[in-house]
Amino acid sequence: MKLIVATPKSGSTYFTRWHWYQDTELNYLAEYFQPEHFPDNSNTDSVINSRLAEDHSNSVIKIHTGKETPKRVWDWVADHPVHIVKRQDTWAQTLGLGLSYLSDNWTLYPNEHTTYYSGFYLKEWFDDLVWRIDDLQQRQHSLNVASTVYYEDIYKYTVTDKTARMPVKQHTKSIQQLEKHFYNISEVKEWHNDWIRRKAVS
Repeated sequence: MKLIVATPKSGSTYFTRWHWYQDTELNYLAEYFQPEHFPDNSNTDSVINSRLAEDHSNSVIKIHTGKETPKRVWDWVADHPVHIVKRQDTWAQTLGLGLSYLSDNWTLYPNEHTTYYSGFYLKEWFDDLVWRIDDLQQRQHSLNVASTVYYEDIYKYTVTDKTARMPVKQHTKSIQQLEKHFYNISEVKEWHNDWIRRKAVS
């Protein structure tokens, strides 16, 4: 089993699919334990319990840290080697998250085009991202970490299969250009700077 643990906008979809293309005999289950991807009107607890009971030894699975993932899933994760995906540039990650919320488009593939929208960056988006990043930082110490991969190095993981459908970089504009899509960018910078300062003294 290949088990990837990450935060949003960190390159985790690319890395998950890269693992799958190394052995396409594996079951590509992606975000199998993320409730937002469960069938409509399903009972979350029942789905999770059922999926935890399955044999995943021949699967590729990705899990994002987040309050939606219950403890029993993390207990299961702790029993297996995991590959952690992080992003060193958290400001770029913050901007990418906001742009994906505005467009409701989270992954880009070849021959697709990014549509940029402008709007206000909601505090709840930022707070949720910070919670997920901080949670991964703390949680990784209790996990069996097989490897840690950074978004900034993801280009090193290449796929030789020319027919492979791999994600491409979604937001290719410069940081300065991306910032212009948020009407309250000064406020967002304050949120981010405050968070970085708190991390530095903790």
